[in-house]
Amino acid sequence: MLASRFLRFAPIRRVCISVGELGSGEGKCGGGGGTIREAGGAFGKLEAAREEKYFFELNEEQIKTLKHEVEEHEHPINVNRKRITEEEKLSLEAERQRRMIEVLLPLGWRKDSFY
Repeated sequence: MLASRFLRFAPIRRVCISVGELGSGEGKCGGGGGTIREAGGAFGKLEAAREEKYFFELNEEQIKTLKHEVEEHEHPINVNRKRITEEEKLSLEAERQRRMIEVLLPLGWRKDSFY
């Protein structure tokens, strides 16, 4: 798990498409990504789609890793909260029994009759 703390996250890519689509060719807001993408056409669009899919899957994997790490950190916290709640219930029950003893002692109950 220590290795996942040093995982580098790729920034989310935001592409502004104002003239054309990704992979539509050089000078049409889709070029500059290599020879296939510069050529445009179906292969350029296919390559752009593969690239977008790769980054989407990379982001999904990173989100899954982060959620898993958060769950690992929250588990001990939840266990401790549960223990504290149980201890508070026991403390309240002990206090209730102390008050009951204080009420019963003046009525003639002996201390050794509780043991």
